[in-house]
Amino acid sequence: MNGNINFDRNNLFLITVPLLGMLVFQVFSMSLPAAVLPVDVLYEVEGIVYNRDVPEIEEVTGAKSGQRHTPPFQIIEYFRVVSQSSDRVSFIEYGRSYEGVPLICAVVTSPDNHARLEAIKRDNLLLSQNPRQVTEASMQEMPL
Repeated sequence: MNGNINFDRNNLFLITVPLLGMLVFQVFSMSLPAAVLPVDVLYEVEGIVYNRDVPEIEEVTGAKSGQRHTPPFQIIEYFRVVSQSSDRVSFIEYGRSYEGVPLICAVVTSPDNHARLEAIKRDNLLLSQNPRQVTEASMQEMPL
């Protein structure tokens, strides 16, 4: 083979039919009304006291959750802002992608668990690597 593509009727048909299908779908979908998402659903649980100092995602990104696609840089910024306003969230940048985008981890737990996070990680590692060495007492101390 010389790397050239020979277009005969079969090849042309294989290319034309999918392109025609995409065009018909695009034209048809432009006439459909936009879907309305149920974004005003409250996720609050009765009996729980919420910290109103923690901003809603809309305050940081300019859009309600589920209203539109949220770009990664806005998600990163939201977790950074939340971690600054709550003692329950730790923002950890553990690296960067090849494009220089921060790779993050947000640890959400109680202040008591944040204080003993290294012990929790050590216990979970032991539990996953050698579960027979984990005592029932240490299992009771592990967070859910």
